[in-house]
Amino acid sequence: NGSVATIFQAQIEAGGPVTITDRRMTRYFMTVAEAVDLVIMSAADAEQRRGRDDYAIYMLDMGKPVPILEVAETMIRMAGKSPYTDIPIRFTGIRPGEKLHEMLHGENEEVVKLDIAKIFGLRSDVVEWRRIEAALPVLVAAMLDRDKAAALAILAGLNLAEEHAGAPAQAVPKTAGQIG
Repeated sequence: NGSVATIFQAQIEAGGPVTITDRRMTRYFMTVAEAVDLVIMSAADAEQRRGRDDYAIYMLDMGKPVPILEVAETMIRMAGKSPYTDIPIRFTGIRPGEKLHEMLHGENEEVVKLDIAKIFGLRSDVVEWRRIEAALPVLVAAMLDRDKAAALAILAGLNLAEEHAGAPAQAVPKTAGQIG
């Protein structure tokens, strides 16, 4: 769908309306420079650790979530217009599966403080790769046969189906999370 800034900019240039899902909606934002720093610093840290820690996901300290309505109003003002008067704002309603507020990590994940400013590690209970690799041929066969029950049974054996269905997953051994 594109970034919210790009979409809002096009809507403002067209004279509106600027469309927002819900007035309560918030999102986290990062700059291109922050994204580049995250990739470079994470790669350097992973190379230095060489698998010594059991996290393989890095997360930027995103600060506080930003209300999307404020983003829209600010962009309209920056274009020299008045929100609601010159450029209408229309609320479209939440679509299926859409969230009002982003979650940067799951309840079963632990944020790990690193020696890198504004970057954290994310430790998660994951299924060991060798178990997934062993189950893949059987899972693919079940999927090709369109056997949903068999596919779900295979995933349940890996403790993935419970997570997918929203039920609490059983304890899974922690791993380094690196493959290969």
